Amino acid sequence: PHTVFGAFSVAGGFLLGIGWYHLHKRRRDGIDSVDAAGRVVVGSNPAMGRDATDHKVWLQSLRIGAVVALVSFAGVALTGDLQAKLMFEQQPMKMAAAEAACHDGTGFSVLSVGDIGARDCDDVKAVIELPGLPSFLANGDFNTEVKGVNTLIPEYQEKYGTVLPDGPAYGERAGQPIQYVPVMAVTYWGFRIMITFGMLAAAAALVALWL
Repeated sequence: PHTVFGAFSVAGGFLLGIGWYHLHKRRRDGIDSVDAAGRVVVGSNPAMGRDATDHKVWLQSLRIGAVVALVSFAGVALTGDLQAKLMFEQQPMKMAAAEAACHDGTGFSVLSVGDIGARDCDDVKAVIELPGLPSFLANGDFNTEVKGVNTLIPEYQEKYGTVLPDGPAYGERAGQPIQYVPVMAVTYWGFRIMITFGMLAAAAALVALWL
């Protein structure tokens, strides 16, 4: 469901962007104008194939795209929240890496500094945090303590071992230490970029409908 809603978000954004571009182009080319009350006066330029029907098509595309984008963004947020709670149970290391959370806690890192691109937590430090948000994502409350990377590594090592099995399936990596921590730069910034672009798309849809 998260992926399906994401696909509809892309479709809505595509309609929104194309419709907005063509409406702007009509204004830029002098086909449409604005009256004293700030309302669009639809014009026509048969030589360019731009008439009232052309304007209606792009206006409807913009409106439909904006509605689809808003509804699908809400769907992405809701299904993403459900998946986060599942990830807390099944992939706690992924959640910790997405937060660059080296230690146990309940704070959501808005900004962390240090070598986030590394696979360890030696010098990663959160400088801006929102308390309780990871707990809500994980368990629906604001008090659940989310385990950090340094707590999870020994748990994973005890449960799954410290080195890869010595078998042909692992090739050159056979017998090497298992790296349980994902590249935090990918999970940490990927999560934040995803949220940022989703919010920007929803904001653009709201502005488009208002305008």
